[in-house]
Amino acid sequence: MSRPPFFWGRDKADPVIFRDAIEHTEEWLNKNMALTARTYPGMGHRIEAREMADVSAFLRFYVLR
Repeated sequence: MSRPPFFWGRDKADPVIFRDAIEHTEEWLNKNMALTARTYPGMGHRIEAREMADVSAFLRFYVLR
């Protein structure tokens, strides 16, 4: 069974998400998904243009091919 593609973008210094939740999520995603993970220093707990550009590329590759 192939693992579904999953995009995970975040700031490692996100002030809202607890470290243990991030570690649990990262472990689960690596085991269960074809993970594309990106970090965006200084983004905090929001979405910015640089992340949206990566999401767009991810969707073009996995959905529009």
